[in-house]
Amino acid sequence: MKVAEVMQVLCSTNAPVGFPMPAPPVSNGPLVAASAAEIVDAMLQRLYRRMPKAGTKDSPAEHCPFSGINRSGLYELLKLRNEDGSPVIRTVSFREEGEKHGARYYSVGSVLDHLDQLAAEQARGDQKMEENGEHP
Repeated sequence: MKVAEVMQVLCSTNAPVGFPMPAPPVSNGPLVAASAAEIVDAMLQRLYRRMPKAGTKDSPAEHCPFSGINRSGLYELLKLRNEDGSPVIRTVSFREEGEKHGARYYSVGSVLDHLDQLAAEQARGDQKMEENGEHP
């Protein structure tokens, strides 16, 4: 995905109302030019998006534009825990007092971090298989 495409998704109308666009971290040191990838990564780490809508008979389910994971997949990730017992992905729920339902938002950065961790674990497994003469 190109930086322009990422920025288009970040600024889409699907972004939660009232959430300011995250700014890259500010440094007290000398001004250093950050790459576009570093800026986008910093923005994604702080970005929360509303859970995708579930599919119905009339419309297909929505997917996360960054990971491609659908609503049920994100809820499955909510069940997973890190070694310290904390959730693998961060979420927050907004619900007015007295309301039965609210809106759940998930951290895009935590989902992408989890996918990176899975990819690294699988790469280590593939490497071990190759060392043992097996094909991954």
